[in-house]
Amino acid sequence: MHSLGQILAILAGTDILLSRFNFDLARKVGFGKFSYFAPYAFICLAVYLLLQTGNQCSGLFGNWN
Repeated sequence: MHSLGQILAILAGTDILLSRFNFDLARKVGFGKFSYFAPYAFICLAVYLLLQTGNQCSGLFGNWN
């Protein structure tokens, strides 16, 4: 779950960065009319997953037990 949070954060960050250059990654993937809100929802979900699973593995916000 922690890795899923990391992947979501990377993808959402990439989508937000690409939207500055008028490339809508979320719309290309298939989110359609929700493509404006999808990256921000993914960031929220990613932060929640990272905070909930942070003490279970290594990586962002976590250490090995």
